[in-house]
Amino acid sequence: MRVERDVWLSEQLGYDAFRVVLESGSSHAQDAAAGVDPDLHFLTKCFPTRAAQAQPVFYYTKTPTQQITALGTLCRLGFRVVDVNVTLACAPRLLANPLPHEGVFVRKIEPEDHAAVLDIAGACFRYSRFHLDPAIPPARAHAIKRAWVRSYIEGQRGEQLLVAVVNGKPAGFL
Repeated sequence: MRVERDVWLSEQLGYDAFRVVLESGSSHAQDAAAGVDPDLHFLTKCFPTRAAQAQPVFYYTKTPTQQITALGTLCRLGFRVVDVNVTLACAPRLLANPLPHEGVFVRKIEPEDHAAVLDIAGACFRYSRFHLDPAIPPARAHAIKRAWVRSYIEGQRGEQLLVAVVNGKPAGFL
């Protein structure tokens, strides 16, 4: 298990944020013999709960669907499921020259799209991990999503930002 400081998210939240990485395959002989996952054993012994901390702190992790035991342990430690992700794949040829669908055109973002896409990012999310976390106020969650998209526009994060255009105006992004 690793705990990594998320510098970008810490800046956005205004307090420390950390990503907890549960690594499969690590083992301690004694724990393994007892049927205890060593990473989760470490968490239950050493992980600070939000209530025990003097200042706010944000911890997050991604848990594969099949790791039910890990999810249960994390929930007992104060984590809660706030977001479920789905990974989609598409043939590169479809992204290279997307076809219009009922008046929606998808293309790479252009400089004239920036303001509209930032406005969408800063106001339209409802079900992100930040919007669903009761410890994060809605205004802060909107600001995080706006900053997240700005980092794509500025080339600091991600590989590509696609824009859905309807009637010549940005209506969404991916």
